[in-house]
Amino acid sequence: MKKSIIYILIMSLLISVFLLSGCSQAKPDVDALIKEAEEKGLKAVVSRCIVSDDGTVFYNYENKPVAIKWYDEKHYLTDKLTTGDLVLIIGEADFSGNNGHYLRFKDCKLIEEGTVNDIPDDMLEPLIEKGFVDDILREKNGITLDTSGWQEVYYNEGLQSISLKLPPDWEYEVERKCSRIYECVFALKIRPKGQEGSIAIAYCNTYGICGTGLTTEALSAGPYKISAATYGSYGNWDYINISDVAGNYDIVSYGAHKWYDEYKDVVENIFTTLVISKDIISYDEALDVAYKLLCRQKSPEYDSYDGLFLDKEKCWRFNFSYTPTEKVDTWERVQIKVYADGTAEITKE
Repeated sequence: MKKSIIYILIMSLLISVFLLSGCSQAKPDVDALIKEAEEKGLKAVVSRCIVSDDGTVFYNYENKPVAIKWYDEKHYLTDKLTTGDLVLIIGEADFSGNNGHYLRFKDCKLIEEGTVNDIPDDMLEPLIEKGFVDDILREKNGITLDTSGWQEVYYNEGLQSISLKLPPDWEYEVERKCSRIYECVFALKIRPKGQEGSIAIAYCNTYGICGTGLTTEALSAGPYKISAATYGSYGNWDYINISDVAGNYDIVSYGAHKWYDEYKDVVENIFTTLVISKDIISYDEALDVAYKLLCRQKSPEYDSYDGLFLDKEKCWRFNFSYTPTEKVDTWERVQIKVYADGTAEITKE
């Protein structure tokens, strides 16, 4: 009897150990991965990562935060990362950009999970200056944006819409076909009460401004990637184009330079509440649908595509060029249309 009890206890212990070892995920051998990368002529960097408001992943390279470039990004390797995670970034070294050297991204391994409090301040500061990590900074400092007393503003024409929240001491107006905005259909103009000039969030048939003397900078507004353009007249942006949304949306300064510096932080907070075309599937969601129709994972090394929203057809159109498998050199070309409600169809070219 005693032997049976001891046998059962031993077997239970062994099964428990087996189950625990099977369910736990072993940490990668970082030294071995670094050695393997170096043998292939690649460089490996261990860094905490920052996931910005718009989903861009930053890592620390040569003592400065560097973004995984949009044309290199392999979303299936990075889309599970959260701010503070310790990662191993592998890539080709010594590619030069406007902000110095960076790695051409090849692979990413999660070493251990982290939180925003694990991010060193000197990594955050350059991103704070560019407005990439406002939400992360607030979280680290225990600051939350209270919009409970703010006014909800919404305007739409068909499926195209703009919504945001405004503080009690701000006002707005809707203007159709603004003459100062190229090909404007409608604009939501906001400003502090009692101030002259405004900021207009506009839906346009197309986007076009004069490029003479123009400088641009990539920033973020809430969940959206934006390109801020200025002619240098007042030290702040003149035009902002919002990327990867369903249609052409711009933010334009209508004499807002008169009060912008005083209300800059409020404007940035308002931008975090901005929602564009809420009834239309987003670019990233539409791209996921397109890949599911192709029955393949995202693989930028073997895929090439462009995405454009067609207003008249109310759909995202993706033109794909891809190899059926990584071992085949031939390319197939397919056009996929993903409609506002998420339904889709494939048209071979």
